[in-house]
Amino acid sequence: VGVQEGRLQASVRQGLHYQLYADSPDAAGNYGCQIWIRHGVHPILRATVSHSFRIFEVQAFLKTVSCELIAFAAHAPVEAAKRGVKDQFWDLLLTTVQAARIRVPKAMFVLNLDGNARVGSQSSACIGACQPARENDNGYRFRTFLEAAELWAVNTFTTTGHTWMGKSGVGHRIDYVCIPIGQQAVTPSFTTDSAIDLSTTLREDHHAVLGDIVVPRQALGHIPS
Repeated sequence: VGVQEGRLQASVRQGLHYQLYADSPDAAGNYGCQIWIRHGVHPILRATVSHSFRIFEVQAFLKTVSCELIAFAAHAPVEAAKRGVKDQFWDLLLTTVQAARIRVPKAMFVLNLDGNARVGSQSSACIGACQPARENDNGYRFRTFLEAAELWAVNTFTTTGHTWMGKSGVGHRIDYVCIPIGQQAVTPSFTTDSAIDLSTTLREDHHAVLGDIVVPRQALGHIPS
């Protein structure tokens, strides 16, 4: 599970079903990404890395399935943010993702991203044809990031519904789950669940993106300690 705007202090917490790895928010209490890993796969933590208030990385060994996992949770600047703020985020995200995949090349990899990005009007092998939207500036940056990092935004290959509701009452898909090109074994199944309340105000805000990805174990290999 990837969470943005978690707003807990950096910590490792035991939940009923998940191990929760949290990054701290900034001084104003904003951001604070989190990664949750289900107890059933018996995660052994390798490292947590706070690349910025917006980018959080967790590496763990999943004992039950005998493979390494690298998981990122990231939160892009809003569409109206200054160009330099966007440049800094997208450049750092690409650098850290590429470095992680080089460091542990056979790890299962997943990026959970609130991209504030709308994509679909510009074709790319990294983005599916479902629910195309007119590409905005964050969408352009997201698409070029995916192509450079060799990742798929897998929830664009199925019709999932909107992931965020604006103040105008119009919904948009701006949140994404990304995995390496070629890692998936079957077409993933994704949806959104509006019954999971993620809003921090009285109005409808973000929806949880839920999905299943089948990854062939032999494609990952075993990374010894």
